[in-house]
Amino acid sequence: MPQPDLSGAVAVVTGASSGIGAAFARALVAEGAVAVLLVARRAERLAALSEELGPAARVLAVDLSTPEGCQQLIAAVPQVDLLVNNAGILVPGFFDVEAARAPQALLTTVDLNCRAVVALCVAFLGTVLVTTAGGSGDETESSLIGNLIVL
Repeated sequence: MPQPDLSGAVAVVTGASSGIGAAFARALVAEGAVAVLLVARRAERLAALSEELGPAARVLAVDLSTPEGCQQLIAAVPQVDLLVNNAGILVPGFFDVEAARAPQALLTTVDLNCRAVVALCVAFLGTVLVTTAGGSGDETESSLIGNLIVL
């Protein structure tokens, strides 16, 4: 599979404050992305990475485990060519009686690892109505179409 040309691309990297997310951001800038939005909760780490990456990097410190955080990200970026949905958390331990008594940590994990991923993919991909021919000619179907690269 040929590697996409990223020169001039606008990218969003969630979970960019460390680890794989930071590595993705570095690679995108090295490959010529014109703008890389670094997204995570830890503003100070994002600022340090932004300084390292230079003028292509932008910072948005938000908590994507909340609907408000996802909406802030969606509102901040009118167009995206590449979405690296890397933010995620893991709550160590068992799903047991203790977890059932205090489920908020588990629910936050689901919100970030599942809901946010889907919400961002849908928001940045876009919807196109496709009219199909046949029958009375008034059938339509909705499909998700776009050139968004999602990692």
